[in-house]
Amino acid sequence: MRRNADGFTLVELVATVAVLAILLSLATPAFGRIAEHSRKTSALHRLTSSLALARISAVRLGIPITACPSHDGRSCRGDSDWSEGWIVYADPQRTSSPLDDSKVLEASDGLGSGIAVLGTVGRQRLRFSPHGWSAGYNQTVRLCSSDGRLLARLIVNNAGRTRTETPPEGTPCSV
Repeated sequence: MRRNADGFTLVELVATVAVLAILLSLATPAFGRIAEHSRKTSALHRLTSSLALARISAVRLGIPITACPSHDGRSCRGDSDWSEGWIVYADPQRTSSPLDDSKVLEASDGLGSGIAVLGTVGRQRLRFSPHGWSAGYNQTVRLCSSDGRLLARLIVNNAGRTRTETPPEGTPCSV
């Protein structure tokens, strides 16, 4: 009496692995786009909530509150690159950085690799007045992919309100 062995032959195993490899190679770009979309959405939510905190705090406390890009969570950068993080701080003297650490209301870390967050050139900070306004001109923060595509825009108007825009696919992330 002979028993049939249960299992796979080498040919069946190689064919199965080949089919899996083909399916994974087709699915990998889609997973990359899903991850990029998740990072973009997270960045927009984090930045929008920080700017809302700045505006609400300015109205509630009755003093100017500033949001600016920061690389260390304690001082403002001298440019408009928000990729390494940002801070929100009480700014009654209208200074270019917080006078001390106790003035910082929120410090947000950077987003990591994959997305650059770039503000309007020449506007390094957003200062909200006690009325919630952000005087000057609109601030546009661009979220850019590592390959130079524009993923989204966050626009803060002079009244201090934010809105987001999603550009058409393939739009370059130029100034």
